Amino acid sequence: MLRGGAPARGSEWLPAVGAFAGVAAILFWLRGTLLFFSNDEGIVLDAAERMLHGQKLYVDFFGYMSPGSYWLHEWALALFGISLRSGRLVMFFGFGLQCGLMVWLLSRLASRAVAWGTLVLFVAFESFQPGSLIPNHRWDSAALALSSIALSLQAYWSGRRRWWVAAGACLAAAVACTPSTVLIGAATAGWIGFRADLRRSFGWYAAGATLAAGGLFTGALLSGIWPGLLDQVHWLRANYGQVNWMPYGSVIGGYSVHGLMDAGLNFCLATPAVVPVAALAGYLAALGARRMGLLPAWPGQAPLGYLAACVVALIATTFPRPDVGHLVFVAAPAYILAAALLFWTVPPGARKVVFVILLPWALMSLGCLVSSSMGGVRVSTPVGTLRVQPDDAEALHRLLATVKRDDRLFVHPYMPLLYFLTQTENPTRFSFLAPGMMASPEERQALADLERQPPQWILWLPLSRAEFLRVFPNGTALDHRFRALEAWIERDYAPVSPEISVGGYRLWSRILSPAGQPASNH
Repeated sequence: MLRGGAPARGSEWLPAVGAFAGVAAILFWLRGTLLFFSNDEGIVLDAAERMLHGQKLYVDFFGYMSPGSYWLHEWALALFGISLRSGRLVMFFGFGLQCGLMVWLLSRLASRAVAWGTLVLFVAFESFQPGSLIPNHRWDSAALALSSIALSLQAYWSGRRRWWVAAGACLAAAVACTPSTVLIGAATAGWIGFRADLRRSFGWYAAGATLAAGGLFTGALLSGIWPGLLDQVHWLRANYGQVNWMPYGSVIGGYSVHGLMDAGLNFCLATPAVVPVAALAGYLAALGARRMGLLPAWPGQAPLGYLAACVVALIATTFPRPDVGHLVFVAAPAYILAAALLFWTVPPGARKVVFVILLPWALMSLGCLVSSSMGGVRVSTPVGTLRVQPDDAEALHRLLATVKRDDRLFVHPYMPLLYFLTQTENPTRFSFLAPGMMASPEERQALADLERQPPQWILWLPLSRAEFLRVFPNGTALDHRFRALEAWIERDYAPVSPEISVGGYRLWSRILSPAGQPASNH
Protein backbone atom coordinates (compact mmCIF):
# COMPACT_ATOMS: atom_id res chain seq x y z
CA MET A 1 0.00 0.00 0.00
CA LEU A 2 1.47 3.30 -1.02
CA ARG A 3 2.08 5.62 1.87
CA GLY A 4 1.01 8.49 -0.35
CA GLY A 5 -2.64 7.44 -0.16
CA ALA A 6 -3.27 9.92 2.65
CA PRO A 7 -2.14 13.41 3.52
CA ALA A 8 1.34 13.59 5.00
CA ARG A 9 1.59 13.19 8.74
CA GLY A 10 3.93 15.27 10.85
CA SER A 11 6.32 12.34 11.14
CA GLU A 12 6.72 12.35 7.35
CA TRP A 13 7.58 16.02 7.23
CA LEU A 14 10.22 15.91 9.96
CA PRO A 15 12.83 13.86 8.03
CA ALA A 16 12.34 16.12 5.02
CA VAL A 17 12.89 19.22 7.13
CA GLY A 18 15.97 17.56 8.60
CA ALA A 19 17.36 16.80 5.14
CA PHE A 20 16.72 20.37 4.01
CA ALA A 21 18.32 21.96 7.06
CA GLY A 22 21.21 19.50 7.22
CA VAL A 23 22.27 19.79 3.59
CA ALA A 24 21.92 23.58 3.55
CA ALA A 25 23.90 23.92 6.79
CA ILE A 26 26.70 21.58 5.64
CA LEU A 27 27.06 23.44 2.34
CA PHE A 28 27.04 26.76 4.18
CA TRP A 29 29.86 25.47 6.40
CA LEU A 30 31.87 23.87 3.59
CA ARG A 31 31.37 26.39 0.80
CA GLY A 32 30.16 29.64 2.35
CA THR A 33 33.55 31.35 2.26
CA LEU A 34 35.42 29.18 -0.26
CA LEU A 35 36.39 31.30 -3.26
CA PHE A 36 36.06 29.96 -6.80
CA PHE A 37 37.14 32.05 -9.74
CA SER A 38 33.99 31.16 -11.65
CA ASN A 39 32.84 32.93 -14.78
CA ASP A 40 29.15 32.71 -13.88
CA GLU A 41 28.87 33.25 -10.12
CA GLY A 42 29.22 37.01 -10.21
CA ILE A 43 26.47 37.57 -12.80
CA VAL A 44 23.69 37.55 -10.25
CA LEU A 45 25.77 38.88 -7.33
CA ASP A 46 27.06 41.97 -9.12
CA ALA A 47 23.59 42.76 -10.45
CA ALA A 48 21.96 42.26 -7.05
CA GLU A 49 24.44 44.63 -5.44
CA ARG A 50 23.86 47.26 -8.12
CA MET A 51 20.14 47.03 -7.41
CA LEU A 52 20.75 47.28 -3.68
CA HIS A 53 22.65 50.52 -4.31
CA GLY A 54 19.75 52.01 -6.25
CA GLN A 55 20.50 51.12 -9.86
CA LYS A 56 17.56 49.94 -11.93
CA LEU A 57 17.71 46.53 -13.61
CA TYR A 58 17.75 46.68 -17.45
CA VAL A 59 17.70 50.48 -17.33
CA ASP A 60 20.94 51.42 -15.56
CA PHE A 61 22.78 48.21 -16.36
CA PHE A 62 22.53 45.18 -18.61
CA GLY A 63 20.46 42.36 -17.09
CA TYR A 64 21.20 38.98 -18.58
CA MET A 65 18.16 37.16 -17.18
CA SER A 66 14.58 37.62 -16.00
CA PRO A 67 14.34 39.43 -12.66
CA GLY A 68 13.43 36.64 -10.22
CA SER A 69 16.93 35.60 -9.18
CA TYR A 70 18.15 39.18 -9.08
CA TRP A 71 15.38 40.01 -6.62
CA LEU A 72 16.09 36.97 -4.44
CA HIS A 73 19.79 37.76 -4.17
CA GLU A 74 19.17 41.45 -3.62
CA TRP A 75 16.95 40.56 -0.65
CA ALA A 76 19.63 38.21 0.70
CA LEU A 77 22.28 40.93 0.53
CA ALA A 78 19.90 43.47 2.08
CA LEU A 79 19.05 41.16 4.98
CA PHE A 80 22.45 39.66 5.74
CA GLY A 81 24.93 42.21 4.44
CA ILE A 82 27.19 42.33 1.42
CA SER A 83 29.42 39.29 1.66
CA LEU A 84 30.18 36.24 -0.43
CA ARG A 85 28.56 34.07 2.24
CA SER A 86 25.32 36.11 2.03
CA GLY A 87 25.45 35.97 -1.76
CA ARG A 88 25.42 32.17 -1.67
CA LEU A 89 22.57 31.80 0.83
CA VAL A 90 19.86 31.59 -1.82
CA MET A 91 21.66 28.75 -3.59
CA PHE A 92 22.29 26.84 -0.34
CA PHE A 93 18.65 27.28 0.65
CA GLY A 94 17.38 26.18 -2.76
CA PHE A 95 19.60 23.10 -3.00
CA GLY A 96 18.66 22.11 0.55
CA LEU A 97 15.00 22.56 -0.36
CA GLN A 98 15.39 20.18 -3.30
CA CYS A 99 16.95 17.63 -0.96
CA GLY A 100 14.15 17.97 1.58
CA LEU A 101 11.47 17.63 -1.08
CA MET A 102 13.23 14.57 -2.49
CA VAL A 103 13.16 12.85 0.91
CA TRP A 104 9.51 13.79 1.46
CA LEU A 105 8.34 12.65 -1.99
CA LEU A 106 10.24 9.37 -1.99
CA SER A 107 9.13 8.59 1.57
CA ARG A 108 5.61 8.64 0.17
CA LEU A 109 6.22 7.24 -3.31
CA ALA A 110 8.56 4.47 -2.14
CA SER A 111 10.10 4.12 1.33
CA ARG A 112 12.27 6.07 3.71
CA ALA A 113 15.23 3.80 3.01
CA VAL A 114 14.91 4.53 -0.71
CA ALA A 115 14.52 8.24 0.05
CA TRP A 116 17.71 8.50 2.11
CA GLY A 117 19.71 6.32 -0.25
CA THR A 118 18.66 8.44 -3.23
CA LEU A 119 19.50 11.61 -1.33
CA VAL A 120 23.08 10.41 -0.77
CA LEU A 121 23.51 9.67 -4.48
CA PHE A 122 21.89 12.94 -5.51
CA VAL A 123 24.07 15.14 -3.31
CA ALA A 124 27.20 13.21 -4.29
CA PHE A 125 26.77 13.34 -8.05
CA GLU A 126 25.28 16.85 -8.15
CA SER A 127 28.37 18.20 -6.39
CA PHE A 128 30.92 16.25 -8.44
CA GLN A 129 31.82 19.30 -10.53
CA PRO A 130 33.70 21.61 -8.11
CA GLY A 131 32.12 24.79 -9.41
CA SER A 132 28.53 23.56 -9.73
CA LEU A 133 27.27 24.68 -6.31
CA ILE A 134 27.41 28.43 -6.88
CA PRO A 135 24.64 31.03 -7.28
CA ASN A 136 22.81 30.65 -10.57
CA HIS A 137 19.30 31.51 -11.72
CA ARG A 138 18.78 27.90 -12.76
CA TRP A 139 19.32 26.65 -9.19
CA ASP A 140 16.61 29.07 -8.06
CA SER A 141 14.11 28.04 -10.72
CA ALA A 142 14.89 24.33 -10.18
CA ALA A 143 14.07 24.58 -6.47
CA LEU A 144 10.84 26.46 -7.18
CA ALA A 145 9.86 24.09 -10.00
CA LEU A 146 10.37 21.04 -7.76
CA SER A 147 8.34 22.81 -5.07
CA SER A 148 5.54 23.27 -7.59
CA ILE A 149 5.69 19.57 -8.53
CA ALA A 150 5.67 18.48 -4.89
CA LEU A 151 2.75 20.78 -4.04
CA SER A 152 0.82 19.46 -7.04
CA LEU A 153 1.31 15.92 -5.77
CA GLN A 154 0.29 16.96 -2.28
CA ALA A 155 -2.86 18.53 -3.74
CA TYR A 156 -3.56 15.29 -5.61
CA TRP A 157 -3.04 13.17 -2.51
CA SER A 158 -4.95 15.41 -0.12
CA GLY A 159 -7.67 16.73 -2.42
CA ARG A 160 -7.28 20.21 -0.94
CA ARG A 161 -7.46 23.27 -3.14
CA ARG A 162 -4.93 25.36 -1.27
CA TRP A 163 -2.12 23.09 -2.41
CA TRP A 164 -3.08 23.64 -6.05
CA VAL A 165 -3.01 27.38 -5.48
CA ALA A 166 0.42 27.14 -3.85
CA ALA A 167 1.70 24.91 -6.68
CA GLY A 168 0.63 27.47 -9.26
CA ALA A 169 2.25 30.29 -7.31
CA CYS A 170 5.56 28.40 -7.11
CA LEU A 171 5.43 27.81 -10.85
CA ALA A 172 5.08 31.54 -11.49
CA ALA A 173 8.03 32.25 -9.19
CA ALA A 174 10.12 29.66 -11.06
CA VAL A 175 9.25 31.28 -14.39
CA ALA A 176 10.35 34.64 -12.98
CA CYS A 177 13.82 33.10 -12.50
CA THR A 178 13.99 31.02 -15.70
CA PRO A 179 11.13 31.61 -18.18
CA SER A 180 11.43 28.20 -19.84
CA THR A 181 10.25 26.50 -16.62
CA VAL A 182 6.76 27.41 -17.79
CA LEU A 183 6.99 23.95 -19.40
CA ILE A 184 6.42 22.46 -15.94
CA GLY A 185 3.10 24.29 -15.98
CA ALA A 186 2.32 22.67 -19.31
CA ALA A 187 3.18 19.22 -17.93
CA THR A 188 1.02 19.80 -14.86
CA ALA A 189 -1.88 21.15 -16.89
CA GLY A 190 -1.66 18.13 -19.19
CA TRP A 191 -1.72 15.77 -16.21
CA ILE A 192 -4.72 17.57 -14.70
CA GLY A 193 -6.53 17.49 -18.03
CA PHE A 194 -5.76 13.80 -18.58
CA ARG A 195 -7.33 12.74 -15.29
CA ALA A 196 -11.07 13.26 -15.03
CA ASP A 197 -10.87 13.34 -11.22
CA LEU A 198 -8.52 16.35 -11.34
CA ARG A 199 -10.02 18.53 -14.05
CA ARG A 200 -11.97 20.67 -11.61
CA SER A 201 -8.68 21.50 -9.89
CA PHE A 202 -7.20 23.26 -12.89
CA GLY A 203 -8.89 26.52 -12.03
CA TRP A 204 -7.23 26.59 -8.62
CA TYR A 205 -3.83 25.81 -10.08
CA ALA A 206 -4.29 28.50 -12.73
CA ALA A 207 -5.52 30.93 -10.08
CA GLY A 208 -2.37 30.48 -8.01
CA ALA A 209 -0.16 30.97 -11.05
CA THR A 210 -2.15 33.99 -12.20
CA LEU A 211 -2.15 35.68 -8.79
CA ALA A 212 1.59 35.20 -8.33
CA ALA A 213 2.37 36.23 -11.91
CA GLY A 214 0.15 39.27 -11.48
CA GLY A 215 2.05 40.28 -8.37
CA LEU A 216 5.40 39.85 -10.09
CA PHE A 217 4.18 41.76 -13.14
CA THR A 218 2.92 44.59 -10.95
CA GLY A 219 6.28 44.76 -9.19
CA ALA A 220 8.11 44.92 -12.53
CA LEU A 221 5.69 47.55 -13.82
CA LEU A 222 5.87 49.78 -10.74
CA SER A 223 9.66 49.56 -10.60
CA GLY A 224 9.89 50.70 -14.22
CA ILE A 225 11.78 47.64 -15.49
CA TRP A 226 9.02 46.08 -17.61
CA PRO A 227 9.99 47.66 -20.98
CA GLY A 228 13.62 46.75 -20.35
CA LEU A 229 12.62 43.18 -19.49
CA LEU A 230 10.80 42.83 -22.81
CA ASP A 231 13.85 44.18 -24.63
CA GLN A 232 16.03 41.69 -22.79
CA VAL A 233 13.79 38.76 -23.76
CA HIS A 234 14.09 39.87 -27.39
CA TRP A 235 17.88 40.16 -27.03
CA LEU A 236 18.17 36.63 -25.62
CA ARG A 237 16.06 35.17 -28.41
CA ALA A 238 18.28 36.86 -30.99
CA ASN A 239 21.69 36.22 -29.38
CA TYR A 240 21.67 33.18 -27.09
CA GLY A 241 20.78 30.20 -29.24
CA GLN A 242 23.39 29.97 -31.99
CA VAL A 243 26.56 30.20 -29.92
CA ASN A 244 25.24 28.14 -26.99
CA TRP A 245 24.08 25.04 -28.85
CA MET A 246 25.64 21.83 -27.48
CA PRO A 247 24.68 18.15 -27.75
CA TYR A 248 22.83 16.49 -24.90
CA GLY A 249 25.13 15.30 -22.12
CA SER A 250 28.27 16.94 -23.48
CA VAL A 251 30.89 18.56 -21.26
CA ILE A 252 33.06 21.57 -21.92
CA GLY A 253 36.31 20.26 -23.36
CA GLY A 254 34.91 16.78 -23.89
CA TYR A 255 35.28 13.54 -21.95
CA SER A 256 38.67 11.95 -21.39
CA VAL A 257 38.91 8.16 -21.02
CA HIS A 258 42.30 6.54 -20.49
CA GLY A 259 41.39 3.64 -18.25
CA LEU A 260 38.85 2.13 -15.88
CA MET A 261 39.23 4.85 -13.26
CA ASP A 262 38.70 7.59 -15.86
CA ALA A 263 35.61 5.76 -17.08
CA GLY A 264 34.26 5.75 -13.54
CA LEU A 265 35.03 9.42 -13.06
CA ASN A 266 33.35 10.24 -16.35
CA PHE A 267 30.30 8.31 -15.19
CA CYS A 268 30.16 10.45 -12.04
CA LEU A 269 30.52 13.56 -14.17
CA ALA A 270 27.84 12.48 -16.64
CA THR A 271 25.31 11.24 -14.05
CA PRO A 272 23.05 14.33 -14.38
CA ALA A 273 22.69 13.40 -18.06
CA VAL A 274 22.49 9.62 -17.52
CA VAL A 275 19.82 9.57 -14.80
CA PRO A 276 17.09 11.39 -16.80
CA VAL A 277 17.59 9.09 -19.79
CA ALA A 278 17.63 5.99 -17.58
CA ALA A 279 14.54 7.14 -15.68
CA LEU A 280 12.54 7.85 -18.85
CA ALA A 281 13.67 4.64 -20.54
CA GLY A 282 12.82 2.70 -17.40
CA TYR A 283 9.40 4.30 -17.20
CA LEU A 284 8.57 3.43 -20.83
CA ALA A 285 9.85 -0.12 -20.37
CA ALA A 286 7.84 -0.58 -17.18
CA LEU A 287 4.75 0.85 -18.86
CA GLY A 288 5.11 -1.62 -21.71
CA ALA A 289 5.72 -4.52 -19.32
CA ARG A 290 2.59 -3.59 -17.36
CA ARG A 291 0.46 -3.61 -20.49
CA MET A 292 1.86 -7.02 -21.44
CA GLY A 293 1.06 -8.32 -17.97
CA LEU A 294 4.71 -8.86 -17.06
CA LEU A 295 4.64 -6.37 -14.19
CA PRO A 296 1.90 -5.61 -11.70
CA ALA A 297 0.40 -2.15 -11.85
CA TRP A 298 1.78 0.37 -9.40
CA PRO A 299 -0.88 2.09 -7.30
CA GLY A 300 -2.87 4.92 -8.80
CA GLN A 301 -1.63 7.12 -5.99
CA ALA A 302 1.86 6.92 -7.55
CA PRO A 303 1.55 9.24 -10.60
CA LEU A 304 4.85 8.28 -12.16
CA GLY A 305 3.61 9.41 -15.55
CA TYR A 306 3.34 12.95 -14.23
CA LEU A 307 6.90 12.76 -12.91
CA ALA A 308 8.08 11.47 -16.29
CA ALA A 309 6.39 14.42 -18.03
CA CYS A 310 8.10 16.80 -15.61
CA VAL A 311 11.48 15.23 -16.33
CA VAL A 312 10.94 15.74 -20.07
CA ALA A 313 9.81 19.33 -19.48
CA LEU A 314 12.85 20.17 -17.36
CA ILE A 315 15.25 18.65 -19.88
CA ALA A 316 13.62 20.85 -22.51
CA THR A 317 14.27 23.95 -20.39
CA THR A 318 18.03 23.46 -20.85
CA PHE A 319 17.96 23.71 -24.65
CA PRO A 320 19.86 24.82 -26.70
CA ARG A 321 22.60 23.95 -24.19
CA PRO A 322 21.66 20.60 -22.55
CA ASP A 323 25.24 19.89 -21.51
CA VAL A 324 26.05 18.30 -18.16
CA GLY A 325 26.66 21.71 -16.61
CA HIS A 326 23.02 22.69 -17.26
CA LEU A 327 21.45 19.27 -16.66
CA VAL A 328 22.84 19.39 -13.11
CA PHE A 329 20.26 22.03 -12.29
CA VAL A 330 17.22 20.01 -13.37
CA ALA A 331 18.14 16.46 -12.38
CA ALA A 332 16.24 16.13 -9.08
CA PRO A 333 12.87 14.92 -10.50
CA ALA A 334 14.72 12.33 -12.60
CA TYR A 335 16.34 10.91 -9.45
CA ILE A 336 12.92 10.75 -7.81
CA LEU A 337 11.34 9.01 -10.81
CA ALA A 338 14.21 6.52 -11.13
CA ALA A 339 14.11 5.64 -7.44
CA ALA A 340 10.32 5.24 -7.42
CA LEU A 341 10.47 3.01 -10.49
CA LEU A 342 13.10 0.80 -8.89
CA PHE A 343 10.94 0.51 -5.79
CA TRP A 344 7.82 -0.57 -7.70
CA THR A 345 9.38 -2.73 -10.42
CA VAL A 346 12.57 -4.30 -9.03
CA PRO A 347 12.89 -6.84 -6.19
CA PRO A 348 14.48 -5.52 -2.96
CA GLY A 349 17.63 -7.55 -3.49
CA ALA A 350 18.21 -6.09 -6.95
CA ARG A 351 17.65 -2.56 -5.59
CA LYS A 352 20.37 -3.16 -3.04
CA VAL A 353 22.75 -4.33 -5.76
CA VAL A 354 22.17 -1.11 -7.72
CA PHE A 355 22.83 0.96 -4.62
CA VAL A 356 25.96 -1.02 -3.68
CA ILE A 357 27.37 -0.52 -7.20
CA LEU A 358 26.78 3.24 -7.10
CA LEU A 359 27.72 3.84 -3.47
CA PRO A 360 31.55 3.69 -3.80
CA TRP A 361 31.49 6.29 -6.58
CA ALA A 362 29.12 8.44 -4.55
CA LEU A 363 31.36 8.23 -1.50
CA MET A 364 34.36 9.12 -3.63
CA SER A 365 32.49 12.14 -4.97
CA LEU A 366 31.44 13.21 -1.47
CA GLY A 367 35.03 12.79 -0.34
CA CYS A 368 36.16 15.09 -3.14
CA LEU A 369 33.51 17.63 -2.12
CA VAL A 370 34.72 17.65 1.48
CA SER A 371 38.44 17.60 0.72
CA SER A 372 38.18 20.36 -1.88
CA SER A 373 36.19 22.47 0.56
CA MET A 374 38.54 22.21 3.52
CA GLY A 375 41.59 24.28 4.25
CA GLY A 376 42.73 27.11 2.05
CA VAL A 377 44.53 30.31 2.95
CA ARG A 378 42.38 32.92 4.67
CA VAL A 379 42.39 36.25 2.88
CA SER A 380 40.60 39.35 4.12
CA THR A 381 38.50 40.89 1.34
CA PRO A 382 35.82 43.59 1.10
CA VAL A 383 33.21 40.78 1.05
CA GLY A 384 34.48 38.93 4.11
CA THR A 385 37.39 36.72 5.07
CA LEU A 386 37.53 34.06 2.39
CA ARG A 387 39.32 30.76 2.03
CA VAL A 388 41.46 30.77 -1.09
CA GLN A 389 43.59 28.12 -2.76
CA PRO A 390 47.26 28.63 -1.81
CA ASP A 391 48.27 29.22 -5.44
CA ASP A 392 45.79 32.11 -5.67
CA ALA A 393 46.11 33.64 -2.23
CA GLU A 394 49.25 35.71 -2.77
CA ALA A 395 47.98 37.14 -6.08
CA LEU A 396 44.61 38.00 -4.56
CA HIS A 397 46.29 39.68 -1.58
CA ARG A 398 48.41 41.80 -3.93
CA LEU A 399 45.40 42.67 -6.08
CA LEU A 400 43.41 43.88 -3.06
CA ALA A 401 46.40 45.84 -1.80
CA THR A 402 46.62 47.61 -5.16
CA VAL A 403 43.00 48.01 -6.21
CA LYS A 404 41.01 49.65 -3.43
CA ARG A 405 37.32 49.55 -2.64
CA ASP A 406 35.37 52.06 -4.80
CA ASP A 407 38.21 52.38 -7.33
CA ARG A 408 37.01 52.37 -10.92
CA LEU A 409 37.68 48.96 -12.50
CA PHE A 410 36.74 47.23 -15.73
CA VAL A 411 36.92 43.43 -16.00
CA HIS A 412 37.15 42.04 -19.51
CA PRO A 413 35.63 39.97 -20.92
CA TYR A 414 33.81 37.69 -18.48
CA MET A 415 34.28 37.41 -14.72
CA PRO A 416 31.81 39.70 -12.92
CA LEU A 417 32.68 38.04 -9.61
CA LEU A 418 35.78 40.27 -9.55
CA TYR A 419 33.61 43.38 -9.25
CA PHE A 420 31.80 41.91 -6.27
CA LEU A 421 35.01 40.61 -4.72
CA THR A 422 36.87 43.92 -4.95
CA GLN A 423 33.81 46.14 -4.35
CA THR A 424 34.93 48.42 -7.16
CA GLU A 425 32.92 50.60 -9.53
CA ASN A 426 32.29 49.35 -13.05
CA PRO A 427 31.96 52.40 -15.34
CA THR A 428 30.02 50.45 -17.98
CA ARG A 429 26.49 49.07 -17.95
CA PHE A 430 27.83 45.55 -18.60
CA SER A 431 28.89 43.12 -15.88
CA PHE A 432 30.48 41.09 -18.65
CA LEU A 433 30.87 40.99 -22.42
CA ALA A 434 30.18 37.46 -23.58
CA PRO A 435 32.07 36.65 -26.79
CA GLY A 436 29.75 35.17 -29.38
CA MET A 437 26.56 36.37 -27.71
CA MET A 438 27.48 40.03 -27.59
CA ALA A 439 28.68 41.79 -30.70
CA SER A 440 29.44 45.25 -32.04
CA PRO A 441 26.41 47.07 -30.53
CA GLU A 442 27.33 46.01 -27.00
CA GLU A 443 31.03 46.60 -27.67
CA ARG A 444 30.38 50.14 -28.90
CA GLN A 445 28.24 50.96 -25.90
CA ALA A 446 30.79 49.57 -23.43
CA LEU A 447 33.61 51.43 -25.17
CA ALA A 448 31.62 54.68 -25.07
CA ASP A 449 31.09 54.20 -21.31
CA LEU A 450 34.81 53.56 -20.82
CA GLU A 451 35.86 56.59 -22.81
CA ARG A 452 33.43 58.76 -20.86
CA GLN A 453 34.67 57.48 -17.47
CA PRO A 454 38.06 55.79 -17.96
CA PRO A 455 38.72 53.34 -15.15
CA GLN A 456 41.96 53.42 -13.21
CA TRP A 457 42.33 49.66 -13.51
CA ILE A 458 41.52 46.90 -15.97
CA LEU A 459 41.59 43.18 -15.36
CA TRP A 460 41.93 41.55 -18.77
CA LEU A 461 42.12 38.01 -20.06
CA PRO A 462 42.92 37.97 -23.79
CA LEU A 463 40.70 35.11 -24.90
CA SER A 464 42.27 32.61 -27.29
CA ARG A 465 40.36 31.10 -30.17
CA ALA A 466 40.94 27.62 -28.80
CA GLU A 467 39.50 28.50 -25.38
CA PHE A 468 36.49 30.17 -26.95
CA LEU A 469 35.71 27.09 -29.04
CA ARG A 470 36.26 24.83 -26.05
CA VAL A 471 33.42 26.59 -24.23
CA PHE A 472 31.31 27.36 -27.30
CA PRO A 473 32.04 24.62 -29.85
CA ASN A 474 29.20 25.85 -32.08
CA GLY A 475 30.74 29.31 -32.36
CA THR A 476 33.08 28.59 -35.26
CA ALA A 477 31.56 31.35 -37.42
CA LEU A 478 31.69 33.97 -34.65
CA ASP A 479 34.45 36.33 -33.57
CA HIS A 480 35.84 35.62 -30.11
CA ARG A 481 37.38 39.05 -29.48
CA PHE A 482 36.16 42.62 -29.02
CA ARG A 483 38.88 44.14 -31.13
CA ALA A 484 38.04 47.84 -30.99
CA LEU A 485 37.67 47.80 -27.22
CA GLU A 486 40.85 45.76 -26.76
CA ALA A 487 42.79 48.11 -29.04
CA TRP A 488 41.67 50.95 -26.76
CA ILE A 489 42.95 49.02 -23.73
CA GLU A 490 46.33 48.40 -25.33
CA ARG A 491 46.65 52.07 -26.30
CA ASP A 492 45.81 53.64 -22.93
CA TYR A 493 46.78 50.91 -20.43
CA ALA A 494 49.77 48.73 -19.58
CA PRO A 495 50.23 45.68 -17.33
CA VAL A 496 51.35 46.56 -13.80
CA SER A 497 54.79 45.45 -12.78
CA PRO A 498 55.42 43.15 -11.03
CA GLU A 499 52.61 41.18 -12.61
CA ILE A 500 49.34 40.66 -10.74
CA SER A 501 47.10 37.98 -12.22
CA VAL A 502 43.97 36.54 -10.55
CA GLY A 503 41.83 33.82 -12.06
CA GLY A 504 43.75 34.25 -15.32
CA TYR A 505 42.95 38.00 -15.44
CA ARG A 506 45.99 40.26 -15.44
CA LEU A 507 45.86 43.72 -13.89
CA TRP A 508 46.52 46.71 -16.16
CA SER A 509 46.75 50.36 -15.08
CA ARG A 510 46.02 53.54 -16.99
CA ILE A 511 49.03 55.24 -18.51
CA LEU A 512 47.31 58.44 -19.60
CA SER A 513 45.37 60.88 -17.48
CA PRO A 514 42.26 62.51 -18.95
CA ALA A 515 44.51 65.40 -20.04
CA GLY A 516 46.83 63.06 -21.87
CA GLN A 517 49.68 63.28 -19.31
CA PRO A 518 51.40 60.27 -17.75
CA ALA A 519 49.42 59.00 -14.77
CA SER A 520 51.07 59.21 -11.41
CA ASN A 521 50.19 55.64 -10.51
CA HIS A 522 52.25 54.10 -13.30
